[in-house]
Amino acid sequence: MAGHSAVQAELSDLRRQIARIEGRLADEDRLAKTLVSQGLAPQRSWGPRERAGRLALGVPALDRLLGGGIPLSGLGEIRAAETRDAASGAGFLLAILAHHADAAGSVPIVWISEARSRREAGEIYAPGLAEIGLNPDHLISVAVRTPEEALWAFEAALSCRKVGAAICEMRRVSLDLSATRRCALKAREAGVTGFLLRLGMTPEPTAAEIRLALSPAPAGTIDDFAAGVGRVAWTIGVEKSRGGRTGTFTVEWNAYDRVFAERPAEAGRHAAAHPEPVAAAAAAGPPPSPGGAERTALPRPGWRRAS
Repeated sequence: MAGHSAVQAELSDLRRQIARIEGRLADEDRLAKTLVSQGLAPQRSWGPRERAGRLALGVPALDRLLGGGIPLSGLGEIRAAETRDAASGAGFLLAILAHHADAAGSVPIVWISEARSRREAGEIYAPGLAEIGLNPDHLISVAVRTPEEALWAFEAALSCRKVGAAICEMRRVSLDLSATRRCALKAREAGVTGFLLRLGMTPEPTAAEIRLALSPAPAGTIDDFAAGVGRVAWTIGVEKSRGGRTGTFTVEWNAYDRVFAERPAEAGRHAAAHPEPVAAAAAAGPPPSPGGAERTALPRPGWRRAS
Protein backbone atom coordinates (compact mmCIF):
# COMPACT_ATOMS: atom_id res chain seq x y z
CA MET A 1 0.00 0.00 0.00
CA ALA A 2 2.82 2.36 0.90
CA GLY A 3 4.49 1.65 -2.44
CA HIS A 4 1.26 2.39 -4.32
CA SER A 5 0.88 5.73 -2.49
CA ALA A 6 4.45 6.69 -3.37
CA VAL A 7 3.83 5.91 -7.03
CA GLN A 8 0.63 7.98 -7.03
CA ALA A 9 2.45 10.90 -5.38
CA GLU A 10 5.22 10.72 -7.98
CA LEU A 11 2.69 10.61 -10.83
CA SER A 12 0.87 13.61 -9.38
CA ASP A 13 4.15 15.52 -9.18
CA LEU A 14 4.95 14.64 -12.79
CA ARG A 15 1.51 15.84 -13.90
CA ARG A 16 2.12 19.16 -12.17
CA GLN A 17 5.49 19.54 -13.87
CA ILE A 18 4.05 18.78 -17.29
CA ALA A 19 1.18 21.21 -16.69
CA ARG A 20 3.66 23.90 -15.63
CA ILE A 21 5.73 23.38 -18.78
CA GLU A 22 2.59 23.60 -20.93
CA GLY A 23 1.47 26.72 -19.09
CA ARG A 24 -1.69 25.39 -17.45
CA LEU A 25 -2.95 24.11 -14.12
CA ALA A 26 -2.86 20.41 -13.29
CA ASP A 27 -6.19 18.74 -12.49
CA GLU A 28 -5.44 18.74 -8.75
CA ASP A 29 -4.54 22.43 -8.71
CA ARG A 30 -7.54 23.33 -10.85
CA LEU A 31 -9.84 21.54 -8.43
CA ALA A 32 -8.19 23.23 -5.45
CA LYS A 33 -8.56 26.64 -7.05
CA THR A 34 -12.25 25.97 -7.74
CA LEU A 35 -12.83 24.99 -4.11
CA VAL A 36 -11.08 28.15 -2.91
CA SER A 37 -13.19 30.34 -5.20
CA GLN A 38 -16.36 28.71 -3.78
CA GLY A 39 -15.22 29.17 -0.19
CA LEU A 40 -14.91 25.41 0.36
CA ALA A 41 -11.16 25.43 0.98
CA PRO A 42 -8.71 27.85 2.64
CA GLN A 43 -7.07 30.53 0.51
CA ARG A 44 -3.56 29.86 -0.77
CA SER A 45 -1.09 31.99 -2.70
CA TRP A 46 -0.87 31.17 -6.38
CA GLY A 47 2.26 31.66 -8.47
CA PRO A 48 2.53 34.25 -11.27
CA ARG A 49 1.57 31.76 -13.98
CA GLU A 50 -1.44 30.57 -12.01
CA ARG A 51 -2.69 34.13 -11.55
CA ALA A 52 -2.21 35.17 -15.13
CA GLY A 53 -4.83 34.77 -17.81
CA ARG A 54 -5.24 35.96 -21.36
CA LEU A 55 -5.77 39.34 -22.93
CA ALA A 56 -8.82 39.34 -25.20
CA LEU A 57 -8.28 41.50 -28.28
CA GLY A 58 -11.99 42.20 -28.68
CA VAL A 59 -12.30 40.29 -31.97
CA PRO A 60 -14.47 37.31 -30.93
CA ALA A 61 -13.49 34.89 -33.70
CA LEU A 62 -9.77 35.63 -33.28
CA ASP A 63 -9.95 35.43 -29.49
CA ARG A 64 -11.66 32.03 -29.68
CA LEU A 65 -9.00 30.77 -32.04
CA LEU A 66 -6.26 31.93 -29.63
CA GLY A 67 -7.89 30.18 -26.68
CA GLY A 68 -9.24 33.39 -25.15
CA GLY A 69 -6.70 35.91 -26.41
CA ILE A 70 -3.02 36.72 -26.04
CA PRO A 71 -1.30 34.79 -23.20
CA LEU A 72 -0.30 37.28 -20.51
CA SER A 73 2.27 35.01 -18.89
CA GLY A 74 4.10 33.15 -21.61
CA LEU A 75 5.78 33.44 -24.97
CA GLY A 76 4.19 34.52 -28.23
CA GLU A 77 5.73 34.95 -31.66
CA ILE A 78 5.05 37.48 -34.41
CA ARG A 79 6.50 36.56 -37.80
CA ALA A 80 6.93 38.93 -40.72
CA ALA A 81 8.05 37.26 -43.94
CA GLU A 82 9.58 40.50 -45.25
CA THR A 83 11.89 42.89 -43.39
CA ARG A 84 9.95 45.78 -44.91
CA ASP A 85 6.98 44.70 -42.77
CA ALA A 86 8.95 45.39 -39.57
CA ALA A 87 7.09 48.63 -38.84
CA SER A 88 3.78 46.85 -39.25
CA GLY A 89 4.83 44.06 -36.89
CA ALA A 90 6.12 46.53 -34.31
CA GLY A 91 2.94 48.57 -34.59
CA PHE A 92 0.77 45.52 -33.94
CA LEU A 93 2.80 44.56 -30.86
CA LEU A 94 2.69 48.12 -29.53
CA ALA A 95 -1.07 48.18 -30.06
CA ILE A 96 -1.36 44.97 -28.01
CA LEU A 97 0.74 46.55 -25.25
CA ALA A 98 -1.34 49.72 -25.32
CA HIS A 99 -4.48 47.59 -25.06
CA HIS A 100 -2.92 45.71 -22.13
CA ALA A 101 -1.83 48.91 -20.40
CA ASP A 102 -5.34 50.30 -20.72
CA ALA A 103 -6.72 47.18 -19.02
CA ALA A 104 -4.04 46.68 -16.36
CA GLY A 105 -2.58 50.14 -15.82
CA SER A 106 0.97 51.21 -16.57
CA VAL A 107 3.36 48.30 -17.00
CA PRO A 108 7.10 48.57 -17.79
CA ILE A 109 7.99 47.28 -21.25
CA VAL A 110 11.45 46.16 -22.36
CA TRP A 111 12.08 46.32 -26.12
CA ILE A 112 15.27 44.56 -27.25
CA SER A 113 16.59 44.88 -30.80
CA GLU A 114 19.76 43.59 -32.43
CA ALA A 115 21.92 45.65 -34.77
CA ARG A 116 20.84 44.15 -38.11
CA SER A 117 17.19 44.68 -37.28
CA ARG A 118 17.76 48.33 -36.34
CA ARG A 119 19.85 48.93 -39.45
CA GLU A 120 17.14 47.61 -41.76
CA ALA A 121 13.95 48.52 -39.91
CA GLY A 122 14.89 51.51 -37.76
CA GLU A 123 14.26 52.10 -34.08
CA ILE A 124 11.24 52.79 -31.91
CA TYR A 125 10.01 56.38 -32.36
CA ALA A 126 8.58 58.00 -29.22
CA PRO A 127 5.99 60.27 -30.95
CA GLY A 128 4.78 57.17 -32.81
CA LEU A 129 4.22 55.41 -29.48
CA ALA A 130 2.03 58.25 -28.32
CA GLU A 131 0.15 58.19 -31.65
CA ILE A 132 -0.67 54.50 -31.25
CA GLY A 133 -1.84 55.07 -27.67
CA LEU A 134 1.18 53.98 -25.58
CA ASN A 135 3.00 56.16 -23.08
CA PRO A 136 6.69 56.39 -24.16
CA ASP A 137 7.71 56.65 -20.50
CA HIS A 138 6.71 53.00 -20.01
CA LEU A 139 9.16 51.65 -22.61
CA ILE A 140 12.80 50.73 -21.99
CA SER A 141 14.75 50.35 -25.23
CA VAL A 142 17.74 47.97 -25.20
CA ALA A 143 20.07 48.09 -28.23
CA VAL A 144 22.44 45.13 -28.59
CA ARG A 145 24.97 44.15 -31.25
CA THR A 146 24.45 40.45 -31.90
CA PRO A 147 21.57 37.95 -31.84
CA GLU A 148 23.29 36.15 -28.95
CA GLU A 149 23.26 39.34 -26.88
CA ALA A 150 19.62 39.95 -27.82
CA LEU A 151 18.60 36.47 -26.68
CA TRP A 152 20.54 36.84 -23.41
CA ALA A 153 18.90 40.20 -22.67
CA PHE A 154 15.49 38.78 -23.59
CA GLU A 155 15.84 35.87 -21.16
CA ALA A 156 17.00 38.27 -18.44
CA ALA A 157 13.95 40.50 -19.00
CA LEU A 158 11.61 37.51 -18.98
CA SER A 159 13.04 36.44 -15.63
CA CYS A 160 12.26 39.79 -13.97
CA ARG A 161 8.91 39.78 -12.16
CA LYS A 162 8.73 43.59 -12.24
CA VAL A 163 8.65 43.63 -16.05
CA GLY A 164 5.20 43.69 -17.59
CA ALA A 165 6.23 42.72 -21.12
CA ALA A 166 9.44 41.98 -23.02
CA ILE A 167 9.92 41.98 -26.80
CA CYS A 168 12.93 40.68 -28.71
CA GLU A 169 13.25 41.94 -32.29
CA MET A 170 15.50 39.91 -34.61
CA ARG A 171 16.08 39.87 -38.35
CA ARG A 172 16.70 36.59 -40.17
CA VAL A 173 17.90 34.78 -37.05
CA SER A 174 17.13 31.09 -36.76
CA LEU A 175 16.40 29.84 -33.22
CA ASP A 176 16.39 26.22 -32.16
CA LEU A 177 13.55 24.76 -30.17
CA SER A 178 15.55 24.69 -26.93
CA ALA A 179 16.11 28.48 -27.07
CA THR A 180 12.41 29.26 -27.43
CA ARG A 181 11.61 26.66 -24.75
CA ARG A 182 13.93 28.43 -22.28
CA CYS A 183 12.23 31.75 -23.02
CA ALA A 184 8.76 30.23 -22.61
CA LEU A 185 9.64 28.67 -19.26
CA LYS A 186 11.18 31.88 -17.91
CA ALA A 187 8.12 33.89 -18.97
CA ARG A 188 5.76 31.45 -17.26
CA GLU A 189 7.79 31.32 -14.06
CA ALA A 190 8.05 35.10 -13.70
CA GLY A 191 4.59 35.94 -15.08
CA VAL A 192 5.94 38.12 -17.91
CA THR A 193 4.34 38.59 -21.32
CA GLY A 194 7.04 37.83 -23.89
CA PHE A 195 7.09 38.24 -27.66
CA LEU A 196 9.61 37.31 -30.31
CA LEU A 197 9.34 39.68 -33.29
CA ARG A 198 11.02 37.77 -36.12
CA LEU A 199 11.63 39.63 -39.38
CA GLY A 200 12.28 38.09 -42.77
CA MET A 201 11.64 34.56 -41.49
CA THR A 202 9.89 31.47 -42.72
CA PRO A 203 7.98 29.32 -40.16
CA GLU A 204 10.18 27.36 -37.76
CA PRO A 205 9.39 24.99 -34.87
CA THR A 206 8.81 27.06 -31.75
CA ALA A 207 7.85 26.61 -28.11
CA ALA A 208 5.81 29.82 -28.25
CA GLU A 209 2.19 29.27 -27.28
CA ILE A 210 0.95 31.27 -30.27
CA ARG A 211 2.53 32.30 -33.55
CA LEU A 212 1.03 34.93 -35.83
CA ALA A 213 2.11 35.70 -39.39
CA LEU A 214 1.58 39.40 -39.90
CA SER A 215 1.54 41.77 -42.87
CA PRO A 216 0.15 45.29 -43.37
CA ALA A 217 -3.34 45.74 -44.79
CA PRO A 218 -4.62 48.82 -46.63
CA ALA A 219 -6.17 51.40 -44.34
CA GLY A 220 -9.93 51.28 -44.27
CA THR A 221 -12.41 54.13 -44.03
CA ILE A 222 -13.84 55.97 -41.05
CA ASP A 223 -17.58 56.67 -41.01
CA ASP A 224 -18.58 58.44 -44.25
CA PHE A 225 -15.11 59.69 -45.16
CA ALA A 226 -14.58 57.21 -47.98
CA ALA A 227 -11.77 59.20 -49.58
CA GLY A 228 -9.77 59.65 -46.39
CA VAL A 229 -7.14 57.51 -44.73
CA GLY A 230 -8.64 55.19 -42.12
CA ARG A 231 -7.26 53.31 -39.17
CA VAL A 232 -4.12 51.22 -39.31
CA ALA A 233 -4.85 47.60 -40.20
CA TRP A 234 -3.10 44.23 -40.41
CA THR A 235 -3.68 40.87 -42.02
CA ILE A 236 -3.12 38.30 -39.28
CA GLY A 237 -2.57 34.65 -40.00
CA VAL A 238 -2.81 32.37 -36.95
CA GLU A 239 -0.15 29.71 -37.56
CA LYS A 240 -0.07 28.21 -34.07
CA SER A 241 -2.60 28.35 -31.24
CA ARG A 242 -3.56 26.44 -28.12
CA GLY A 243 -6.22 24.37 -29.86
CA GLY A 244 -4.19 23.81 -33.02
CA ARG A 245 -6.61 25.75 -35.21
CA THR A 246 -5.53 28.30 -37.82
CA GLY A 247 -7.20 31.19 -39.60
CA THR A 248 -6.73 34.59 -41.24
CA PHE A 249 -8.19 37.91 -40.11
CA THR A 250 -8.02 41.57 -41.10
CA VAL A 251 -7.93 43.64 -37.93
CA GLU A 252 -7.96 47.41 -37.37
CA TRP A 253 -6.66 49.39 -34.40
CA ASN A 254 -8.58 52.30 -32.90
CA ALA A 255 -5.85 54.24 -31.08
CA TYR A 256 -8.34 56.66 -29.55
CA ASP A 257 -10.36 53.97 -27.75
CA ARG A 258 -7.43 51.50 -27.61
CA VAL A 259 -9.46 48.65 -29.06
CA PHE A 260 -9.13 46.22 -31.96
CA ALA A 261 -11.92 45.52 -34.41
CA GLU A 262 -12.27 43.07 -37.27
CA ARG A 263 -12.76 44.80 -40.57
CA PRO A 264 -16.08 43.86 -42.18
CA ALA A 265 -15.99 42.05 -45.50
CA GLU A 266 -15.40 44.49 -48.35
CA ALA A 267 -15.58 42.04 -51.22
CA GLY A 268 -17.92 43.23 -53.94
CA ARG A 269 -18.26 46.75 -52.60
CA HIS A 270 -17.33 48.27 -55.96
CA ALA A 271 -18.69 45.48 -58.13
CA ALA A 272 -21.84 47.41 -59.11
CA ALA A 273 -19.86 50.41 -60.34
CA HIS A 274 -17.57 48.38 -62.63
CA PRO A 275 -18.98 44.89 -63.31
CA GLU A 276 -16.49 44.40 -66.20
CA PRO A 277 -12.78 45.28 -66.53
CA VAL A 278 -12.23 48.92 -67.44
CA ALA A 279 -9.47 50.07 -69.78
CA ALA A 280 -6.99 52.59 -68.45
CA ALA A 281 -7.46 56.20 -69.47
CA ALA A 282 -5.31 57.41 -72.36
CA ALA A 283 -2.29 59.54 -71.50
CA ALA A 284 -3.29 62.26 -74.01
CA GLY A 285 -6.78 62.78 -75.35
CA PRO A 286 -9.88 60.61 -74.92
CA PRO A 287 -9.72 56.82 -75.34
CA PRO A 288 -10.72 55.35 -78.72
CA SER A 289 -14.35 54.46 -79.24
CA PRO A 290 -15.45 50.82 -78.90
CA GLY A 291 -16.08 50.57 -82.65
CA GLY A 292 -12.58 51.62 -83.56
CA ALA A 293 -13.63 54.89 -85.34
CA GLU A 294 -11.38 57.84 -84.83
CA ARG A 295 -12.52 60.77 -82.78
CA THR A 296 -11.60 64.39 -83.09
CA ALA A 297 -9.55 65.36 -80.07
CA LEU A 298 -11.11 68.21 -78.15
CA PRO A 299 -8.90 70.98 -76.83
CA ARG A 300 -7.85 70.22 -73.27
CA PRO A 301 -8.29 73.02 -70.76
CA GLY A 302 -5.21 74.18 -68.91
CA TRP A 303 -4.78 73.76 -65.14
CA ARG A 304 -6.66 76.36 -63.12
CA ARG A 305 -5.18 77.66 -59.91
CA ALA A 306 -7.47 77.22 -56.93
CA SER A 307 -8.58 80.51 -55.40
